[in-house]
Amino acid sequence: QVLAVNLPDGSIPSTTHPAIRGQYVILYGPGVGPVSNPPADGTPASGESAPDLPTVLVASSDGTGTSAFIPATVTYSGLAPGFAGLWQINVEIPMDAQSGNNVVIKVYEKDRPNLDETSGLNTTLAIN
Repeated sequence: QVLAVNLPDGSIPSTTHPAIRGQYVILYGPGVGPVSNPPADGTPASGESAPDLPTVLVASSDGTGTSAFIPATVTYSGLAPGFAGLWQINVEIPMDAQSGNNVVIKVYEKDRPNLDETSGLNTTLAIN
């Protein structure tokens, strides 16, 4: 699972500080495995973007109450600048994203989901 932070204020998306459609969130997560050109162990990352961007999908409502997933715009993916071993993905919340307190997002790295589709674990955001 990932942790999300609202831009520009750094708050965690919640019922009192939801992510806003059309604005950006930063997703943070550990454990991405080996990376190309890694910094020395324990050394903070420089902020160089990875050569390929992941696919981020956000739940959307088709107007009939049926949920589907739509792609979000990813502008950066790489080791988080100033941190050791933390991955960062900058994502624009789509204007057609579902609103609510538990909107599901999925991150696909090289076509592999961050969670098995049958898993009961989900990464969710409050989106307004």
